[in-house]
Amino acid sequence: MGTFGTRWIRTFRLGRVLPVLIVCTICGGASGYLIGRSVALGLSRQRLAKNSEHAIEMTDSYVVALTGVMADLRHSPHPRCSAADVEYMRNVVLHASFISDAGWMSGDRIACSALLGREGYASLAPSLDAVEMHSLRVYRHLEPYSKENDSEDGTAFALRSGGVFVVRDPLVDRYMRKGNYPFLITVYNSASRHWERLSGKAPMLPDVALSRTGVGQSRDLVYATSCSSRFAECAVSYASIPAELTTMRSVVFGTAAAGALIGTLWGLIVSLLILRRQGLEQQLRRAIARDRLHMVYQPIIDLATRRIAGAEALVRWTGQDKVAISPELFVPLAEQHGFTEDLTRWVVRHALDEFAPTLRAQPDFRLSLNVAAADLTDENFLPVLKEQTQNAGVRPGSLAIEVTERSTAQGTRAAAGIQRLHEAGFGVHIDDFGTGYSSLSYLHDLAVDSIKLDRSFTRMIGTETIGQGIIPQILSMADTLHLEVIVEGVETELQARYFATYNQPILAQGWLFGHPVSAREFHRLLDEDKKTSSAPTRESPGTASGHIGFA
Repeated sequence: MGTFGTRWIRTFRLGRVLPVLIVCTICGGASGYLIGRSVALGLSRQRLAKNSEHAIEMTDSYVVALTGVMADLRHSPHPRCSAADVEYMRNVVLHASFISDAGWMSGDRIACSALLGREGYASLAPSLDAVEMHSLRVYRHLEPYSKENDSEDGTAFALRSGGVFVVRDPLVDRYMRKGNYPFLITVYNSASRHWERLSGKAPMLPDVALSRTGVGQSRDLVYATSCSSRFAECAVSYASIPAELTTMRSVVFGTAAAGALIGTLWGLIVSLLILRRQGLEQQLRRAIARDRLHMVYQPIIDLATRRIAGAEALVRWTGQDKVAISPELFVPLAEQHGFTEDLTRWVVRHALDEFAPTLRAQPDFRLSLNVAAADLTDENFLPVLKEQTQNAGVRPGSLAIEVTERSTAQGTRAAAGIQRLHEAGFGVHIDDFGTGYSSLSYLHDLAVDSIKLDRSFTRMIGTETIGQGIIPQILSMADTLHLEVIVEGVETELQARYFATYNQPILAQGWLFGHPVSAREFHRLLDEDKKTSSAPTRESPGTASGHIGFA
C-alpha cells in the first residue's frame, strides 16, 4: 500500500477515534468536577456543622450565665437601685462571663444598671423588638447598648425576667465563631409561635434551617444547623457555595483532571475495541476467503460402552496478532454482519474433507455440525449441504445438524428449516437444551432426533442444587419422545456414572473423555479405541456433536 493509502487509513481511524476520545474526556472531566464539587461541599458541611455545634454550646453557656446573673441580682440584700445595690450589681457584672451590663427595669425604661448607675435610661422603648421565650423576654436591640458595640450585626440583645435584665457582651460573637464562617442564632418566639432571628445576619434560608438540626443547601448557600437540647434556640452556620468552591478549587479541579484522565483512558479502550471489532470483521472475512481457519474435533462417547460414537466439529481462528479469538466472539460477528453463510460453507467443506473416509467406513459414526439461526432460514443452506455431502460421498444420516435452543424459538421459519433438514435425512439436535427457550409442546412439534443437555445441568451432579431435580424430568421427557440425549460438559467420573445408570441411550461429551484435537489426532484416538475395546458396540444412532465452529 502506498503512502497516500496509509495516510488515508490513519486519517480515517483518527476520524473515528477522535470523537470518542473527546466525548469520553469531556464526560470524565464533567463527572470528576461533579464528584469534586460534591466532596468540597461535603467538607464544607462538616466544617459548618462543627461551627454551629460550637456556637450553640457557647449560646447555652451564656444563657446559663445570664440567668445566673439575674438570680444574683434578685438576691441583692440592698434596696432596689440604691447606691449599695448599684455597687452590688457592678461587682456581679465584673465577675460574670458574657455580661456587659445588668440592672433593673421599670415598665419600658431602665431604672438603674451597673453601667448607667442610678439614673438609668428613660427613653427606652424595648417592647417594640422583643421575643418571648416562655418566662424570658429577649430584646434584640436594646438602647443605648445597640448604638455602639463590637457585634457583627450591631445587635446588643438582653434578657429580662420580671424586673431584672442583663445585656450580653457583644464580644461573645468572637468566641462563638469557630473558623471563618458567619452564623446566626434563632429562637422560638412563644408569642408568635415562630422561629425568629436573634442575632447575626439573616440570609435567605428555608424555615427548616432555622429550627432543625441538620445540613442542607439553599440556592447558592450551604448551611448547617445545631439546636439546643436545653433551650428553644438554634445556631446556623452558612457559607457561599461559589466561595467554598473557590477556596477548595484544588479539590474540585484535581478530581476534574483525574476524571478527564480516566475518561481519556476509557475513550482509548473503547476506541481500540471499536477499531478491533471493525478490524476483526475484515480479518474474519479474509480468513474465510484465504482458508486461514482450522478445525478441531471433540470425542462423543457412548456411556454404555465407553466407546467413541461420534465427534463435535469446532472451528478455530487465530488472528493476525497470533492470538486465538473465541468463537463466542467471531461467530456472532459473522451473524451481525451477514456472512454466516460463508463461514458455514467453509466449516462443512473442511469437516467433510477431513472426515469423509471415516463417515463412509463407519455408518454408525456421526459428525455433528452446529449452525446459526440464519442458516435455518437461508434457502441456500440445504441445497449447499446436500451438494457437499454428495460430492464427499457421505450419507446425509452421517451428519447431525445442531441448532441452539434459542434458534428454535424464532418462529415458523426456523421450524420449517428444521423440518426440511429432517426430511432430507440429516440428523437434527437441539443444542444447550434446558437454557429456557423450549417447552415440551414445542419440542414435540419439532422434527429433531436428539437433545444436548446443557453443561449447567451436568455441574449440578453431586451438589444439593435444587436444579438437579430437573434432570430426571428432562431425561424422562426425552425417553417419552424417543429422543437421544447427549450430555455436555462431563468432567468427572461421578457425572458419567450418574447418567450411565439411566436405561436409555445417553451419549456424553466433555474433558473426562477428551479435549478438542486436530483431525489427525482424533483419527489416532479412534484407531486406538477400535484396538483396545473388546466390548461390542451397542447399536445406537451414535450421535456426536460437531459445532460448526460455535464452541
